[in-house]
Amino acid sequence: MSTKKTLTLDEIISILDDDDDENILEAKVFMGTPENSLLTDEDNEDEDFINPDINHLSGNQLGATAELHAKHLQETGIVSTIMGEEDIPEEYLENVNTPDNENKSNRIKTITPCRKWQDMDFPLASEPTWEQPEWLQNNYSPVENFEMFFDNEVLELVVNCSNNYAFQKDANLSMDEAMVPYYGRHGAIQHIHGKPIRFGYKVWCLCSRLGYLVPGEPYQGAST
Repeated sequence: MSTKKTLTLDEIISILDDDDDENILEAKVFMGTPENSLLTDEDNEDEDFINPDINHLSGNQLGATAELHAKHLQETGIVSTIMGEEDIPEEYLENVNTPDNENKSNRIKTITPCRKWQDMDFPLASEPTWEQPEWLQNNYSPVENFEMFFDNEVLELVVNCSNNYAFQKDANLSMDEAMVPYYGRHGAIQHIHGKPIRFGYKVWCLCSRLGYLVPGEPYQGAST
């Protein structure tokens, strides 16, 4: 037999204190308006201070109607339960505040979620239309495509970075000269007797110890 009676906030707090179920995932308490609404502000704490402890409530608030919505983890899955909104068995109402209550299954209304599964395929999304870029339509060669972004500014940047970071500075330089054969008429032509190349002009080379040719200009003094 059951009677039409809702639970108070104090009774729901007692249910939570007596319940030793460790599978409760979530619990929400909804409190109604107290019978004497003029005393709702007379709490034990400051009205501007929000205290999550449900023990710091006035007696007028504890006597107000309330509902408890909870989620339990069971073998069949997650089950939602509601306490305080439906008919309550009389045998439970007599033992709400009894700490040794063994019949806890009559306290709550168990709601098993009903899921409807449907086998279907999602509709395919429409594919966007892509337009070919202009450089593909003109059939440019790889060199022409490279020249589109490689200009004098990029070339100057590569040269400067190569001179600053790629050039291997060396203090050991050597000067060497070579005789280039030349039999025509030229102001720099020389004749050296007893050499394999007797007629020609000399070329001076400034090289590092690794064999790299260093650019430079010959200098013979300010009077030349």
